[in-house]
Amino acid sequence: MKRLIALLSFLGVFSGVAMQQEEKKLVDQCEEAFPEEVLQQIGKQLLSDSPLVSAMQQKIGIPLWTLKDVGEGSWQLVFDATGDRMALVTHCGYVCIWDMLTHTVRSWMGHKKWPTSVAFSRDGELLITGAEDNTAKVWSVKTGKCLQVLKHRNKVRFVGFISHDKEVVTFSNGVLRIWSLESGECVRTERGFSNVFAQRGDTLVLIKKEATALICLYNTTRREMAQSFSTQSKEISNCIISADGTYMAVFDGDAVTLIETSTNKATTLVSGLSLGSGFIYPTLAFSPDGTKILVGLGAMYEIGIEVFDTGSAELLKQLKHEAGTVISMGFSKGGDRLITVVKGERGFEPKDEVCMWDLTTGTLLQTYDEGAIDVVFAPNSELYVTVGRDRTLRVRDLGYWERYYRNLSWHDAWTLYSCSEIITMKKLVARRLKKEETVESLDGKEITKVPKSLSPMPELNQSLKNLPKKVRDVLIALLKKG
Repeated sequence: MKRLIALLSFLGVFSGVAMQQEEKKLVDQCEEAFPEEVLQQIGKQLLSDSPLVSAMQQKIGIPLWTLKDVGEGSWQLVFDATGDRMALVTHCGYVCIWDMLTHTVRSWMGHKKWPTSVAFSRDGELLITGAEDNTAKVWSVKTGKCLQVLKHRNKVRFVGFISHDKEVVTFSNGVLRIWSLESGECVRTERGFSNVFAQRGDTLVLIKKEATALICLYNTTRREMAQSFSTQSKEISNCIISADGTYMAVFDGDAVTLIETSTNKATTLVSGLSLGSGFIYPTLAFSPDGTKILVGLGAMYEIGIEVFDTGSAELLKQLKHEAGTVISMGFSKGGDRLITVVKGERGFEPKDEVCMWDLTTGTLLQTYDEGAIDVVFAPNSELYVTVGRDRTLRVRDLGYWERYYRNLSWHDAWTLYSCSEIITMKKLVARRLKKEETVESLDGKEITKVPKSLSPMPELNQSLKNLPKKVRDVLIALLKKG
């Protein structure tokens, strides 16, 4: 009974205000009466019921960090395998390494002309960049020193690491070249290709021009064509491959086709897309587990995104939004959240929006207008970056607040639960770190923390009745255990 009275006394008088001396005493009583694991369970229940937490989770569009003035024009952006570092090659040829852990940026001049491709080595120690200055360059990520300059006769369109980072591959003017990092010499040349669309480990997705376009899976380790897929089209405009290599999605200028690589089975998902020179190609993306393929369409179809099941090729749902064309898509780690960049117009002005979707329900959770043109997720992470027309990179983290709540103490959880105003996340963090006594609500009004005066101990049953049902049920179950 001592434990119950102590906890109910605390819950009856503590209402989301800054802890004063009297509240501190009640907290001490509860911590003395209950083991830590019991208090943490109660705190988790409070958070699950909190309207404040629900509102704050919808505000994940607020950037955690920004990187401004990254240059105009063409950008090439990629994360390393851990997601801790990001490499950016700007229009003017600068190479930037952004450390996500320390929030530091290091940059140097890398190329004289526009960048075309960039890739990290698997261990994250090396970086290779390709550009229209007819060179591919290998860099030390730690020092920024150029280790190799691989010269070509034409513009370099694709670069990547292979053979456990002992070799690199480049593509220029229809020629695929494999280079030894140790000697800097070209050790293999393959000709007759028109494009490179993707890399999965040591396998490249290449397009070969014959009577019709041939999709080739080239194994760089064995130096041979592992598989090829015939098409009825002369040109392939886009081709992606799932993470496990089970499926490919191909756009040939008119239709989007799903190909099962083990059987060569091809299924048309969307057709009739050839609408002239003003048409923007559909955006394609596989879910992280490869069970879904998403096709992002233009506003002229009155559909934003179509979601298909890869196993059955069945249309699962359509994600609709206001006028605009989907130009980029990215998945969260769990595959339940989708971030899209939509290109549209408001009057005669461009209107490029970033949209966040719940793929389970098909709900549009949030839209924010910042002139974005691309979105990139860090591998195996909830961290993602949007590239803006204002030359700014914005970093957001879908999982940040979940991890933040997980580390809260049980009395902090009650503070969040009982707070009557919606507090901006940035101010909330500042309050937690600096122990501020006031914060700002979303409407800009200042909230002053004034503790309730101590009131007489209410009746036991009435106090239990006033608690949230989830908290009450857990509390009673815990008390019954002793």
